Amino acid sequence: MNSYPKLFSSSLNSKMKRWNLKALFLLHLLILFLFASLFFPPTKALWKILDTTLFHLLNSTLEGPLWWQTFWAAANHPWADWLEDLCILSFFAAYLFTGSPFVRPRRLAELLLCAAYSAAVIYFFNRLFIREQLHYYWPSPSAFFENAIHLNDKIPWISIKDSSLKSFPGDHATTALLFASFYGYLVRGRLALFAAAYAALLCLPRLITGAHWVSDILVGSSSIVLFFLSWLFCSPLFHTLSNLLEKSFILLLRLKRKWARLEFGARDELRP
Repeated sequence: MNSYPKLFSSSLNSKMKRWNLKALFLLHLLILFLFASLFFPPTKALWKILDTTLFHLLNSTLEGPLWWQTFWAAANHPWADWLEDLCILSFFAAYLFTGSPFVRPRRLAELLLCAAYSAAVIYFFNRLFIREQLHYYWPSPSAFFENAIHLNDKIPWISIKDSSLKSFPGDHATTALLFASFYGYLVRGRLALFAAAYAALLCLPRLITGAHWVSDILVGSSSIVLFFLSWLFCSPLFHTLSNLLEKSFILLLRLKRKWARLEFGARDELRP
């Protein structure tokens, strides 16, 4: 008897079978507005004020005690990325293992799609297209201001990235915003709020050390996330790809069970 229902069990299954052209159009208008604000003189001046003010406000805290400097140095160390990824996996596990076992193939398909889609956006768009092809970037505030506080000078025994000549857009922030957006779309409720708060915390280390401007996140990373997720969620694409992955998982589970029955039957035949 088939243990998995033929009708896919995700609550999202019935939502995104059709195009949502209105939402797609409005999101693209928002993206255009965000990017235009970087070049339109009045709003460009406002971004400059916000970038400069927030950088000096956050970066000046690094004149604090040694434990404070060590904490933010550790938060910017590559090993911290592994810890942050483990926290993200714990959010995914909470989504995967809550509810009926029958929904797990679907939820696993959705989570793997989220991870693969996010990795593709970061690598192919942020790094290869924007930086390598368009050559569209600028130095971070810690590389721009001569009076910036560099954690590498304060905590020399911890190797960290506290400046960048290519700070736009923020890869770290793009990853955090993609995670929060995906999770909020799939989960909703209190866990989604926790995920959003966690994503905001993930953006802080680079802002405090001056590795990114706040506009790198609010304009660059946010626009990229809005663009790629609008095409994923405002079209049948997410639904279609999730279905394909779910069908693959269910097929593999059925083959595994069939193989186990055959192996068990072969052992019975070999018994004297």
